[in-house]
Amino acid sequence: TLEVTVTEDFLDFLMDGAVAVEVYGHKQANPRRNLALWDLGVIQAKTRSLRE
Repeated sequence: TLEVTVTEDFLDFLMDGAVAVEVYGHKQANPRRNLALWDLGVIQAKTRSLRE
């Protein structure tokens, strides 16, 4: 469960289109395996490719 507190200022930013939200995820075959570093590499690679 993820809980996020949203303020009125944050909603204003969203309405103005001033905030970019990206969500990355995948299913894990083995939930005990930590793929956090791999995920970070994928996110950084995608960010670089979008900037280029």
